[in-house]
Amino acid sequence: MIPVVSLAVVCVTILGVAVGRYPFLRMNRATIALTGATLLMLLGAIRLALPAYAEVERVMAALREARVAVQEMEIMQPDLEEVFVQIMHRS
Repeated sequence: MIPVVSLAVVCVTILGVAVGRYPFLRMNRATIALTGATLLMLLGAIRLALPAYAEVERVMAALREARVAVQEMEIMQPDLEEVFVQIMHRS
């Protein structure tokens, strides 16, 4: 069920960005893109990885400005694969 909903969110987001706005929702391209990305994160389709804890406030401020309410947030430690990719990327 979630992949179908995620696909619908992606399609509606792409259509809105292509058209430029949803006048009945008073949304422009930036708001449409941010809302689509936020919905995908809430559905668990994508995960937001930040390089430092200080970035969390910047992201939260952008979400507040777009009037997006955060229902749940979890800070996760990177898994072994993510650490390996980071180390290999630096060298």
